[in-house]
Amino acid sequence: MSEADVNSLLPGYHIDQLREVWGKPDTSENSTACWKLGNDTTLVVSYKNNGIVAICGLKDDSGASIGE
Repeated sequence: MSEADVNSLLPGYHIDQLREVWGKPDTSENSTACWKLGNDTTLVVSYKNNGIVAICGLKDDSGASIGE
């Protein structure tokens, strides 16, 4: 799945829905939750104050965006 795919799929969901499906994020702070996917990819989900997902990204271990 590419960064474009997650950005077309996840915005509009409530962050609690994602936590319900994927469990507690590996890290979470300042309206951003991160889940480790496999060995070298992290899903970064940013959400609004009301908990609605606004934008997502896929990062590699160095913090660079994947699929740009």
